[in-house]
Amino acid sequence: MTGQFEIFRDGTRFRFRLTGEEREVLAVSGVFADKAHAAKAIMAVRENAAAGHIVDKSSAAESAQHVPKNHFGLTRRGGGQSTRPGGVPELRGKGMGPATRLKLKFLIRLDVDMSGAHIQVRGGVTERNLGAVYAVARRTSTIVGGLAIILDLRKAAVEEIALAELRRACQSGELPATSGSESTPCRLEVLEPAAP
Repeated sequence: MTGQFEIFRDGTRFRFRLTGEEREVLAVSGVFADKAHAAKAIMAVRENAAAGHIVDKSSAAESAQHVPKNHFGLTRRGGGQSTRPGGVPELRGKGMGPATRLKLKFLIRLDVDMSGAHIQVRGGVTERNLGAVYAVARRTSTIVGGLAIILDLRKAAVEEIALAELRRACQSGELPATSGSESTPCRLEVLEPAAP
């Protein structure tokens, strides 16, 4: 059984918790005025968690710093964009404005006969958020065994390092392993963005 998000009451307000496969509590949110805000925060966590970075704040100097909260009541971390020397992003393709670099959007279409899926990606695909792309492809591949997946990056801005990783996944026929799991067999084809 997989983990799940659970919305629960805390007095007159609401919180949510993330539980693991064995129902152990992995995380608990701040408080929300109603269920709708708690559900919205869960969606934000689900969207951003795969690309989240581990930041060690365990030293005394680091933990004394104030970390701002966003409007969902969750800790907000600053995110950087992978750059090459000189601070210029190594992105290729469309949609390279600052807002699109930070947010990935996916549109998944399944063939009627369930033989294939087309995943259109928008936003910025970087080495740092490539895990989110793999997570969507992995989840899509579990719908039907042997499903052929086309990953359409033609409307995305893609970092060269991320593109090289995706090419390797196509050649190997496997999506890279995640923590606690093995690599996933996947018939993947990538439609690359046009060269700049």
